[in-house]
Amino acid sequence: GNTQSLSLANGWLPGTGRASLTLSRSPVAQFGRELSYLLGYPHGCIEQTISKAFPQLYFADLVKSGSVYFVRAGESDLNPATNVRQAIQKIESQQLDGGGLSMWPGSDHADPWATAYGVHFLTEAGRAGYEVRPDVLSKSIDYLTTLTSTPDTETDAVYDETGGRTVQKVASRTSIYGLYALALTGKPNRPAMNYYKENATLLTPDSRYLLATAFFRIGDTRAYTTLLPKRYADGSTDRQTGGSYASPLRNLGLALHTLVDTDPDNLQIPTLARQLSTALKQSQYLNTQEAAFAFLALGKLARQTANSTATASVAGGGKTLGSLTGPDLVLKRVPTTGPLTLTAKGSGSIYYFGQSEGIPATGQITDEDNVLRVRRTYLTRTGEPMGSVKQNDLVVVKITLSSTNGLDVENVVITDLLPAGFEVENPRLTEARDMPWIQKPSNPDHFDLRDDRINLYTTATGTDKTFYYLVRAVSRGKFILGPVSADAMYNGEYRSYSGAGVLRVE
Repeated sequence: GNTQSLSLANGWLPGTGRASLTLSRSPVAQFGRELSYLLGYPHGCIEQTISKAFPQLYFADLVKSGSVYFVRAGESDLNPATNVRQAIQKIESQQLDGGGLSMWPGSDHADPWATAYGVHFLTEAGRAGYEVRPDVLSKSIDYLTTLTSTPDTETDAVYDETGGRTVQKVASRTSIYGLYALALTGKPNRPAMNYYKENATLLTPDSRYLLATAFFRIGDTRAYTTLLPKRYADGSTDRQTGGSYASPLRNLGLALHTLVDTDPDNLQIPTLARQLSTALKQSQYLNTQEAAFAFLALGKLARQTANSTATASVAGGGKTLGSLTGPDLVLKRVPTTGPLTLTAKGSGSIYYFGQSEGIPATGQITDEDNVLRVRRTYLTRTGEPMGSVKQNDLVVVKITLSSTNGLDVENVVITDLLPAGFEVENPRLTEARDMPWIQKPSNPDHFDLRDDRINLYTTATGTDKTFYYLVRAVSRGKFILGPVSADAMYNGEYRSYSGAGVLRVE
């Protein structure tokens, strides 16, 4: 009998706006933002590839329905089995000789957290019926066993009720997660688990949940009961941009996920779920770790408790747009002007997820620097600032990046949006054969060239890093010039945007 009025965002350029709406009896639908974010994430390191595929092991019906994602590249986007298999293949291709997984293709450096994440994913994918090569999993298990056998710590910032910040050494979250992943495989590192149990004062609240559930997995319920906190309280507020990728929301999601998977009748689960749901609603930004574990934890929990038999209808523009009578109602095209009215009937709750997208009519992009500072300059072949640009000119694009606080910020993506009149000629100028004025250019960890942009992946430091690439002016005319941007992929508060405007090619 209840109604809900909903207005989806508009203000788009005419012809560019579109909106979709999903109604469902299952609470899983309310986490559509998290799944949509993961499926549409534009970058593809090994961590982000796993984060994208992990939920699709369990929520294939949501992905297939297209209820949470605007399709961009064809039907393969909505094929969970294909996406999971491709993630497994990417893990296989990026495994190094020692068994660890590299963050980017071609890198010779293993990322310990990503390796533990990969072992966790491969184990659950195998149980879900996907083909996982035993030798690949075995080598990663050996890597994790060696990694976790040496006690390790990391730095953690804790905030008290008055806002005071204390930096302390804590047990490595990567090691504890590695121990949990090993326990899942049936190859636990018992000596390392016992070491951290005896040194439990080093454990953060989220690490205590992981280590406790690891003991539960191997049948040691006494250690599980001893280690598991009576309630979850995490005083840290910093987001790590590398290392164990810790953040308050990710830590809470991971703790709840392990508890739901290991001890689904635990009385703490409803309280943790409320904490996580509240944190999600208050968060304006999620990284892939936060979105993946939050969705997995709350999604699995919601599936266990969904028993609604309610029905609903959607009206807009003076007519009924659709009615919910089965599991889900997916409306791919709904009006972006005027309100929608949702009406529910029967017993139970109805959950909805709406999204809209388009090109903003204002076209305004504000320059800003927050912890990161990125700048772009167009130069001639001789290194002079370019005044005017003529058709067929070669243009050297110089991009500088630094952190404004002097500290290192890991996993930064620089995105340079190209005006339509430019095409990339050489994506990375690293030698001074024709341009001796280029001195000691920086090398990105990885770069990704697309039709309308180039993405560079690197670590920002207190000293300027300088990147060069070459473009050719192929078309005459007046073109919109997008900004050059720098974003910390695991902390959306660290960002810089600069240089949006208009470019004329004569």
